[in-house]
Amino acid sequence: MTRAFVVVSWDVGGWKHSQWFRTTNLGLERDIHATESALTLYIDHLYRAIGKRNATVSVYLGFDTVNHLIFLGKLREYGVTGTFLKWFESYLSNRYQQVSIDGTFLALRPISIGVPQGSILGPLLFLTYINDLPNCIRSCHVHMDADDTVLYVDSSTSNGIKSKLDSDLHSPGQSIV
Repeated sequence: MTRAFVVVSWDVGGWKHSQWFRTTNLGLERDIHATESALTLYIDHLYRAIGKRNATVSVYLGFDTVNHLIFLGKLREYGVTGTFLKWFESYLSNRYQQVSIDGTFLALRPISIGVPQGSILGPLLFLTYINDLPNCIRSCHVHMDADDTVLYVDSSTSNGIKSKLDSDLHSPGQSIV
């Protein structure tokens, strides 16, 4: 099997680094129609499933799905160690959120999942987190468009859908959830 990757480079305080990203992520292509291509593939699959009278379940992955412990483990797998790894640990730790309902504030709660949205690093952290997703998926389909990722499966029975999702999301070596 041939694997294709795109090299994405960024400069952090004068330190240049390159990371490999899969070209199955259509949002990383230079084509101005990448988003439309991903959407077309997804809708085409839905229409085919409907034509077979199958039900489809879609799981959308976004910035708020990044598990910090899994993400840090993936960085280690990519060879990130030492001070750089500790910097990421520090960046993701000691974050809290608070909900306000009609002017009443609930207690602060620690955040262990999700990357800061609106940050410069957020998209890069998410892409690093989901980069190996196509390697882990055997029964489901996945479309990646930059920071929009959808995992979906169809079957004629609910047990068929459950079985496919379970086999992909809970298989040995799967570390996205």
